[in-house]
Amino acid sequence: MSFDGIKIYTERWKLCREAYSKYEELLASVKKDLDELENSLIPNALMTAGINNMTLDDGTSIKIERFLNPKIQPGAEVEAFEFLEKMGYGSVIKTEFKFNKGEDLGEIEGFLAEMGVSYEKDLNIHYQTLRKTIREIVDHAEQSNPDVDIRDVIPSSIAVETFNKANIKPGKA
Repeated sequence: MSFDGIKIYTERWKLCREAYSKYEELLASVKKDLDELENSLIPNALMTAGINNMTLDDGTSIKIERFLNPKIQPGAEVEAFEFLEKMGYGSVIKTEFKFNKGEDLGEIEGFLAEMGVSYEKDLNIHYQTLRKTIREIVDHAEQSNPDVDIRDVIPSSIAVETFNKANIKPGKA
């Protein structure tokens, strides 16, 4: 292959790279617009009108759904895990053991200390599992009392961001 061929490929690469960058910018802009429409403009307009769902003339359905985004506060893990256990969700908490590489791990936790194997024990919960669990706890509390405040149900060790989102299903054209 000649240097001319490499130059042609390089020019083609530059054009593709430029087009790719422009499409990334366009995609980011469109995603921002979609997020604003789904998470702010449409839910706010429907809520202002006192409507939770509707179907447009073209068959497009719109339903406002409340989303919860919980996060365990740093340093408050013990309190958060105790709360989940107390509410009957202890099974969603994962226990992880971290071992130094190369050590034989043929025994369970009780024997590890006797054998002198060093390890770290860590409790955690996957963010999606936490989201589903907190949603179940809040839904259960709201069935008993529709006016309940989330802060009265979920301890401060778990921060919960709530937001409404428009779930839009286009009509058949």
